[in-house]
Amino acid sequence: MDIQLKEDERLDYLLAEELRIIQSPSVFSFSLDAVLLAKFTYVPIRQGAIVDLCSGNGVIPFFLSARTKARIIGV
Repeated sequence: MDIQLKEDERLDYLLAEELRIIQSPSVFSFSLDAVLLAKFTYVPIRQGAIVDLCSGNGVIPFFLSARTKARIIGV
């Protein structure tokens, strides 16, 4: 897939999955705290719903999507 990035953007790969996120240093970028929160939080494996309030650039729902089949909503 060919993605056209703006001048100050970069394409970051998340985990070992085929998830990618576009980030810019001029706005909020995720850091280690988001990675740790997504790694150590409990998530239902097969069903239910997860809501991430104040999800910023949405990286935590992306991380969680690799661990569950539950519906995830980032606000």
